[in-house]
Amino acid sequence: LDGLTHLGGLSTTRSSVAIGPRRDDLLTAGLTPSSWPHLPVAPLSGRLLLPSDAAPGQPAVALLSDRYLRRTAAAITVGDVITIGDTPHTIVGILPNDFEFPSAPGLWLPIDERFLAGAHTPGSDVRLFGILDAGLTPPAMQPRLDALAGDLRTANQQEAAVIVMAGFTDLGPMATSLSAVIVAVVASVLLVIAANVGNLVLARSFGRAREFAVRAALGASRATLIAHVALEILLIGVVAAGFGFLGAQAILRQFNAMDDLPF
Repeated sequence: LDGLTHLGGLSTTRSSVAIGPRRDDLLTAGLTPSSWPHLPVAPLSGRLLLPSDAAPGQPAVALLSDRYLRRTAAAITVGDVITIGDTPHTIVGILPNDFEFPSAPGLWLPIDERFLAGAHTPGSDVRLFGILDAGLTPPAMQPRLDALAGDLRTANQQEAAVIVMAGFTDLGPMATSLSAVIVAVVASVLLVIAANVGNLVLARSFGRAREFAVRAALGASRATLIAHVALEILLIGVVAAGFGFLGAQAILRQFNAMDDLPF
């Protein structure tokens, strides 16, 4: 297609993967092998997928994420065989932890890309993606897609055909409004929490009135008493922030493992 450096296909699904006696439900990505040279990744060991890997009759192969190996402590190297579903696959490469295209999968399989030339019918879950030519913007590309849609409408005698291009990580027209609502809700929750904590500190300070009176009688200034209370709140806040950070990281790991979530 004019205007695209590369056009490929991808799919995501969950697969039952057996490595020795262990069996896991693992997020698996299918990718057209010719797309790999356009992605910023180099295998830790082995190689990437090749177009010949997706040809009919070829042995089944797969790429495995080093992140999955570290999590499971599985002793798998290039050349070993794992079972995906009921089909044995040979591992031809191990990819680094920071490569998460398209949605942080644990496995990558080749997709037969003959459908790009009209010689094969892809699976119903295969989606197209493209890489724009250098200097070409999505608004400049849209008229070309409109013209292509018109050609498809004429060729297939359809009443309407529309091709719309969106950024791979674009979550749709509601993304900005949804983000603003989420931020507003989080800010409101934080304000409520701050008010509750303030009330608790105030109540605790009233309960320590006798202690403060004794300390003031012994020469402690008002600034010293306030600084002492502020230091206590700061220490509690640091501990709470630490637990919150760890909890947020755990939640984000689960969120990023969701199917079809862009990298």
